[in-house]
Amino acid sequence: MGGPKYEDLPFEEINEFVKGFQPNCLLMNISCESNLDHTDIVFYENAAGQEIDDSFEGPGASCNILTDTWFWRASDTTMDLKTTDWVLDKTLDANSHNVTFLLNGAPNQHGLLDTNITRRFKEIGERYSKSEDLVTIPSNWLHRP
Repeated sequence: MGGPKYEDLPFEEINEFVKGFQPNCLLMNISCESNLDHTDIVFYENAAGQEIDDSFEGPGASCNILTDTWFWRASDTTMDLKTTDWVLDKTLDANSHNVTFLLNGAPNQHGLLDTNITRRFKEIGERYSKSEDLVTIPSNWLHRP
């Protein structure tokens, strides 16, 4: 799942280089590790079966798909998409763990979203309620090695 493993790339060197320009940014290692040992943000690839642990307090990013695959297929234009209720449940669960939920809608061969995708995004947007702002930073976010 995900990108290169921690051992395959010099993440400390990359982290130091990037934060030399932007010290307060957060870098995400898409290695699908479920802890903050080698990243500022844990990445959960839900579409591949990786779910957020109940004890996780963030920061994290969780991603999933409306269709059957990450990339557009001709069958996407008429397929049954994941429901608005499903998306809102996944969003609520992610947000309760201080995790951002990312939802993929793949553009077609013209670079546009098909009508069924845009309709579903509209339904989601009409029903979505923004979570409360994070007031207190969880203790595990501070002073990591």
